[in-house]
Amino acid sequence: MGAFAVTAALVLSPAVALAQAGAPAPGEGGTSSESEDTFFLPLTERRFVLPSRILLPYAVFVDELPAEPEASNFLALNLGVLFGFAGRWMVDAVFAPLVLSEPFHYGNPELGLAYQIVDSRPFELGVMGRAFFSSTGVVFAGVEPGAFMLFRSGHARLDVRAFLPISTSGQPVGVLGVDRVGLRVPVSGLYQLNPHFHVGVNTGVRFSDLGEASDTFAVPLGVTAGFSTNIHGFWIDVIPFFSFPAFYGKGGVNTDMVELSLILDFSKNL
Repeated sequence: MGAFAVTAALVLSPAVALAQAGAPAPGEGGTSSESEDTFFLPLTERRFVLPSRILLPYAVFVDELPAEPEASNFLALNLGVLFGFAGRWMVDAVFAPLVLSEPFHYGNPELGLAYQIVDSRPFELGVMGRAFFSSTGVVFAGVEPGAFMLFRSGHARLDVRAFLPISTSGQPVGVLGVDRVGLRVPVSGLYQLNPHFHVGVNTGVRFSDLGEASDTFAVPLGVTAGFSTNIHGFWIDVIPFFSFPAFYGKGGVNTDMVELSLILDFSKNL
């Protein structure tokens, strides 16, 4: 995901924190539909990469408040789907990046692939790649290689990721709108209050142009509180976000840029 400036959603982007361990399939800890209907993992205990045959459609709504009084809100909706296969692989397709604010138009779709190298309870490690496509002009717009690490301790979880967005077309691509080469390192911390409710904070660092790193760096800051449950075998997550996407940068503290986001998703063991 990330066809728009979906900065708040980076804490728990579906390609990361919404990946679940999956309800047990017959022969894997469950032999009836009742086991799938009741099995559930708290968000902080879920894997980075979806297990095989888990399908997860998601929607990310973004409302970027104007920094200037005369400006209007930027509204966007990303519709996508995740699918786990072969035990350690996951595909992420953003097929409907919709700009809802005027003028309404179809944005730029994306296709991502992740591979989990290390999968353990306290630590996970993996790599990923993403291709950006353009709905206008050239078809292929850029790429974004990256890596992720995940740490767990008790009810807490820390996610650290690093991405190198590269525009091969000169068009803005990805979350940062990079038209050359950028860098983003999102960091998020989660705490599980109980099996269904969690809270979190996200920060990190980003450079929209590595060629002008001192002028384009920013430190985002955001918070989240979400709810997750299992209803008849469908895992459902509702996760709102509040974020300052450029909380600190070259000009100091910036609280004029505000972003509100909402992630909705459901998943099922096929």
